[in-house]
Amino acid sequence: MALWNGAVWKTLNNRALPPSSSLNGVALFPGGAWAVGKYGNIEHKGLGKAFILRVTGTTVRKVPIPRMVYGSSLNDVAATSATDAWAVGSPTLHWNGTAWTRPQVPATMARILGDAYGVAATSRTNVWIVSLGWIAHWNGRRWKAVAPNIGIPYALSGISATSAKNVWAVGNLTQKEVAGVMLHWNGRRWTCALSKEKHFQNLAAISTSSPDNAWAVGSYFDSADRAWALHWNGHSWKQVIIPQPGQLRGVAVIPHSGNAWAVGAGTGPLMLHWNGSALH
Repeated sequence: MALWNGAVWKTLNNRALPPSSSLNGVALFPGGAWAVGKYGNIEHKGLGKAFILRVTGTTVRKVPIPRMVYGSSLNDVAATSATDAWAVGSPTLHWNGTAWTRPQVPATMARILGDAYGVAATSRTNVWIVSLGWIAHWNGRRWKAVAPNIGIPYALSGISATSAKNVWAVGNLTQKEVAGVMLHWNGRRWTCALSKEKHFQNLAAISTSSPDNAWAVGSYFDSADRAWALHWNGHSWKQVIIPQPGQLRGVAVIPHSGNAWAVGAGTGPLMLHWNGSALH
């Protein structure tokens, strides 16, 4: 794990990381951060167990969570404060300021929340989760799930929100002709945008800072995997040229700065920085 202080990356003490672990998501809150993933991938033939780390300053520690079985994994995390956070995967967990617990939900919602891929939250009453073809919303009292009909099967992998009226979800079509999918919620309805490039595509993650600034990243394939990034300027999505091959799996927009960071893998770890005019 590493921390960006505005000038350089500083590696944190990673002794709290379990052996053979992978980190899948991170979320900041005032005074710290949460990181989620799974461990034991090698020892248990890739199954592993979910875990959560808490970062305070430069201290990283593993925190207790409900008992997990091999095959569990946490894929993403979002926090609205030091006393409210959601970690999603298999299963979904909630932080109430004291402990991580499994939320009590109806059986229909348990199936959706039990295999989730992305989460976004702007307040205790505005939480969004994606699970394959489903989008679930928490209004502070109950969960409600929808499956926007775009006329063709799709799977979602990432979601980001700046308010209850500005939410983006991304993924890809699941039929033979793979294309990136972007769904947008404006407070009234979901609309869809498909990328119609000729290459096989996947959008893995999205990050937004305002209604007119969002980044979506993933990969496409021609003769090899190619990293892929799209920028939303409030009116349209524009592809941004990537200087390196590989796959991008995560992105974070830095609010009020014009900067963004994207991470993934190519011939090795891949990290790109958008400085307002170019990715490098």
